[in-house]
Amino acid sequence: MLPNTIANFVSQLVSETQNGIIHWNYISDEDKVWTHYQEMRITLDYAFDYNMEVGVQRLSIIQNDGRHFFFPISEYDSGYTLLKQLYNEAQASNFKF
Repeated sequence: MLPNTIANFVSQLVSETQNGIIHWNYISDEDKVWTHYQEMRITLDYAFDYNMEVGVQRLSIIQNDGRHFFFPISEYDSGYTLLKQLYNEAQASNFKF
């Protein structure tokens, strides 16, 4: 489950990404997006958990004081859809046409 504080933060990231305020780097070989935001490094990637046999969105936030917050959310947990939306928006923010 994605904690409410983090879900609200992710919703803000989605909105700011959609509005072009935040731009992300997309690394296709690693299914990963990352950005620097308000002195934090934010990384979001997708992995398949073979033990649990589920897809997992993994949100990593490293604050400027060095604290590392990590939220692995499986496709059956609350918050997965929100993280997937952020991943898609972030990936699209790096798309050039």
